[in-house]
Amino acid sequence: MQKRTFPLDQAARLTGIPEEELRTALKDGLLEASKLDNTGLYHLEEAELERYLRVSRKVEWSDRAALRRILILDDDWRYAESLRLHVERDGRLEARVASWGKDAVALLHGYKPHLALLGWIAPDDRRTLVLDVLGMRTIRKQTRLLAYGGNTTRATVREEGDVDLEALGIRRVLSKARGQAELVQACYPELLLDPAPPGPRSSSSSC
Repeated sequence: MQKRTFPLDQAARLTGIPEEELRTALKDGLLEASKLDNTGLYHLEEAELERYLRVSRKVEWSDRAALRRILILDDDWRYAESLRLHVERDGRLEARVASWGKDAVALLHGYKPHLALLGWIAPDDRRTLVLDVLGMRTIRKQTRLLAYGGNTTRATVREEGDVDLEALGIRRVLSKARGQAELVQACYPELLLDPAPPGPRSSSSSC
Protein backbone atom coordinates (compact mmCIF):
# COMPACT_ATOMS: atom_id res chain seq x y z
CA MET A 1 0.00 0.00 0.00
CA GLN A 2 1.28 3.48 -0.85
CA LYS A 3 2.49 5.42 2.16
CA ARG A 4 0.91 8.81 2.80
CA THR A 5 2.53 11.58 4.80
CA PHE A 6 1.15 14.78 6.33
CA PRO A 7 2.78 18.02 7.50
CA LEU A 8 2.26 18.76 11.20
CA ASP A 9 -0.51 21.32 10.74
CA GLN A 10 -2.47 19.02 8.45
CA ALA A 11 -1.92 16.03 10.74
CA ALA A 12 -3.34 18.11 13.60
CA ARG A 13 -6.39 19.11 11.54
CA LEU A 14 -7.10 15.58 10.34
CA THR A 15 -6.70 13.90 13.72
CA GLY A 16 -8.08 16.64 15.97
CA ILE A 17 -4.86 16.54 18.02
CA PRO A 18 -3.37 19.97 18.81
CA GLU A 19 -0.28 20.73 16.74
CA GLU A 20 1.64 21.64 19.91
CA GLU A 21 0.95 18.15 21.29
CA LEU A 22 2.33 16.58 18.12
CA ARG A 23 5.46 18.75 18.37
CA THR A 24 5.92 17.72 21.99
CA ALA A 25 5.44 14.06 21.08
CA LEU A 26 8.14 14.40 18.41
CA LYS A 27 10.50 16.05 20.90
CA ASP A 28 9.85 13.32 23.49
CA GLY A 29 10.35 10.51 20.97
CA LEU A 30 6.72 9.39 21.05
CA LEU A 31 6.31 10.15 17.34
CA GLU A 32 8.67 9.70 14.41
CA ALA A 33 8.70 12.03 11.42
CA SER A 34 10.82 12.90 8.39
CA LYS A 35 12.22 16.38 7.97
CA LEU A 36 12.21 17.85 4.47
CA ASP A 37 15.63 19.23 3.56
CA ASN A 38 14.40 22.24 1.62
CA THR A 39 11.78 23.58 4.02
CA GLY A 40 12.75 22.18 7.41
CA LEU A 41 9.16 21.05 7.97
CA TYR A 42 8.26 17.72 9.53
CA HIS A 43 6.01 15.21 7.77
CA LEU A 44 4.34 12.30 9.56
CA GLU A 45 3.50 8.99 7.94
CA GLU A 46 -0.11 7.87 8.12
CA ALA A 47 0.86 4.63 9.88
CA GLU A 48 2.69 6.59 12.57
CA LEU A 49 -0.35 8.79 13.14
CA GLU A 50 -2.54 5.69 13.36
CA ARG A 51 -0.24 4.23 16.01
CA TYR A 52 -0.17 7.47 18.03
CA LEU A 53 -3.96 7.78 17.90
CA ARG A 54 -4.39 4.24 19.22
CA VAL A 55 -1.90 4.82 22.05
CA SER A 56 -2.90 8.34 23.08
CA ARG A 57 -6.62 8.40 22.25
CA LYS A 58 -7.61 4.72 21.98
CA VAL A 59 -9.30 5.47 18.64
CA GLU A 60 -8.78 4.40 15.03
CA TRP A 61 -7.72 6.60 12.12
CA SER A 62 -10.64 8.09 10.19
CA ASP A 63 -10.98 7.24 6.52
CA ARG A 64 -9.72 10.26 4.56
CA ALA A 65 -9.72 8.69 1.11
CA ALA A 66 -12.57 10.94 -0.08
CA LEU A 67 -10.49 14.13 0.07
CA ARG A 68 -9.23 15.53 -3.23
CA ARG A 69 -5.48 16.05 -3.06
CA ILE A 70 -3.77 19.11 -4.60
CA LEU A 71 -0.01 19.66 -4.80
CA ILE A 72 1.18 23.26 -5.16
CA LEU A 73 4.68 23.59 -6.65
CA ASP A 74 6.19 27.06 -6.37
CA ASP A 75 9.52 28.54 -5.30
CA ASP A 76 7.58 31.48 -3.79
CA TRP A 77 6.87 29.71 -0.50
CA ARG A 78 4.77 32.46 1.07
CA TYR A 79 2.48 32.72 -1.93
CA ALA A 80 2.12 28.94 -2.15
CA GLU A 81 1.28 28.63 1.55
CA SER A 82 -1.33 31.37 1.19
CA LEU A 83 -2.82 29.50 -1.78
CA ARG A 84 -2.85 26.26 0.24
CA LEU A 85 -4.86 27.93 3.00
CA HIS A 86 -7.29 29.25 0.40
CA VAL A 87 -7.71 25.76 -1.10
CA GLU A 88 -8.35 24.17 2.29
CA ARG A 89 -11.27 26.45 3.07
CA ASP A 90 -13.22 23.72 1.27
CA GLY A 91 -13.39 20.63 3.48
CA ARG A 92 -13.40 18.37 0.41
CA LEU A 93 -9.88 19.49 -0.51
CA GLU A 94 -6.46 19.13 1.03
CA ALA A 95 -3.21 20.56 -0.28
CA ARG A 96 0.54 20.24 0.10
CA VAL A 97 3.25 22.71 -0.85
CA ALA A 98 6.71 22.04 -2.26
CA SER A 99 9.36 24.09 -3.99
CA TRP A 100 11.39 22.67 -6.86
CA GLY A 101 13.74 19.85 -5.86
CA LYS A 102 13.77 16.61 -3.89
CA ASP A 103 10.79 17.66 -1.74
CA ALA A 104 8.58 18.03 -4.80
CA VAL A 105 9.68 14.67 -6.21
CA ALA A 106 9.00 12.91 -2.90
CA LEU A 107 5.57 14.49 -2.50
CA LEU A 108 4.54 13.85 -6.10
CA HIS A 109 5.16 10.13 -5.87
CA GLY A 110 4.20 9.65 -2.22
CA TYR A 111 1.22 11.98 -2.00
CA LYS A 112 -0.24 11.03 -5.43
CA PRO A 113 -2.17 14.29 -5.96
CA HIS A 114 -5.27 14.44 -8.10
CA LEU A 115 -4.18 17.89 -9.30
CA ALA A 116 -0.87 19.75 -9.42
CA LEU A 117 -0.74 23.56 -9.54
CA LEU A 118 2.56 24.80 -10.96
CA GLY A 119 3.93 28.26 -10.30
CA TRP A 120 5.20 29.32 -13.72
CA ILE A 121 7.38 31.96 -15.35
CA ALA A 122 6.74 32.05 -19.07
CA PRO A 123 8.58 31.92 -21.34
CA ASP A 124 10.88 29.63 -19.35
CA ASP A 125 13.45 27.45 -21.11
CA ARG A 126 13.69 25.26 -18.02
CA ARG A 127 10.11 24.02 -18.24
CA THR A 128 10.87 20.71 -20.01
CA LEU A 129 13.69 19.91 -17.61
CA VAL A 130 11.61 20.86 -14.57
CA LEU A 131 8.70 18.64 -15.55
CA ASP A 132 10.98 15.74 -16.41
CA VAL A 133 12.73 16.00 -13.04
CA LEU A 134 9.41 16.04 -11.20
CA GLY A 135 8.27 12.96 -13.06
CA MET A 136 5.19 14.73 -14.38
CA ARG A 137 5.06 12.75 -17.61
CA THR A 138 4.97 9.44 -15.76
CA ILE A 139 1.97 10.41 -13.62
CA ARG A 140 0.01 12.48 -16.11
CA LYS A 141 -2.81 9.94 -16.24
CA GLN A 142 -3.29 10.17 -12.47
CA THR A 143 -2.65 13.90 -11.97
CA ARG A 144 -4.20 16.85 -13.79
CA LEU A 145 -1.82 19.76 -14.36
CA LEU A 146 -2.59 23.48 -14.20
CA ALA A 147 -0.07 26.32 -14.22
CA TYR A 148 -0.31 29.88 -12.98
CA GLY A 149 1.91 32.92 -13.33
CA GLY A 150 2.44 36.18 -15.16
CA ASN A 151 1.32 39.70 -14.44
CA THR A 152 -1.44 39.86 -17.03
CA THR A 153 -5.03 40.39 -15.95
CA ARG A 154 -6.27 37.96 -18.59
CA ALA A 155 -7.80 34.78 -17.26
CA THR A 156 -5.69 32.52 -19.49
CA VAL A 157 -2.24 33.35 -20.77
CA ARG A 158 -1.88 32.65 -24.48
CA GLU A 159 1.72 32.68 -25.66
CA GLU A 160 3.87 30.86 -28.19
CA GLY A 161 4.99 28.50 -25.45
CA ASP A 162 1.45 27.26 -24.87
CA VAL A 163 1.89 24.53 -27.50
CA ASP A 164 4.88 23.16 -25.59
CA LEU A 165 3.01 23.36 -22.31
CA GLU A 166 0.08 21.40 -23.72
CA ALA A 167 2.50 18.74 -24.99
CA LEU A 168 3.77 18.38 -21.43
CA GLY A 169 0.24 17.80 -20.17
CA ILE A 170 -0.50 21.26 -18.73
CA ARG A 171 -4.15 21.92 -19.44
CA ARG A 172 -4.29 25.67 -18.74
CA VAL A 173 -2.00 28.54 -17.79
CA LEU A 174 -3.88 30.86 -15.44
CA SER A 175 -3.19 34.46 -14.55
CA LYS A 176 -1.81 35.00 -11.07
CA ALA A 177 -3.03 38.58 -11.21
CA ARG A 178 -6.68 37.52 -11.17
CA GLY A 179 -6.29 36.43 -7.56
CA GLN A 180 -6.18 33.18 -5.64
CA ALA A 181 -9.95 32.78 -5.59
CA GLU A 182 -10.00 32.33 -9.38
CA LEU A 183 -7.06 29.90 -9.22
CA VAL A 184 -8.99 27.76 -6.74
CA GLN A 185 -12.17 27.97 -8.82
CA ALA A 186 -10.25 26.62 -11.82
CA CYS A 187 -9.44 23.48 -9.81
CA TYR A 188 -13.03 22.31 -9.37
CA PRO A 189 -13.73 21.17 -12.96
CA GLU A 190 -10.42 19.30 -13.00
CA LEU A 191 -11.38 17.54 -9.75
CA LEU A 192 -14.94 16.81 -10.94
CA LEU A 193 -16.40 18.79 -8.03
CA ASP A 194 -19.05 21.48 -7.85
CA PRO A 195 -17.60 24.78 -6.59
CA ALA A 196 -17.86 25.23 -2.83
CA PRO A 197 -20.29 27.90 -1.60
CA PRO A 198 -18.69 31.04 -0.14
CA GLY A 199 -18.13 31.04 3.61
CA PRO A 200 -16.12 29.18 6.24
CA ARG A 201 -14.45 25.83 5.60
CA SER A 202 -16.97 23.15 4.69
CA SER A 203 -17.08 19.71 6.31
CA SER A 204 -19.03 18.08 3.48
CA SER A 205 -17.80 14.91 1.83
CA SER A 206 -16.63 14.64 -1.77
CA CYS A 207 -19.07 14.44 -4.65
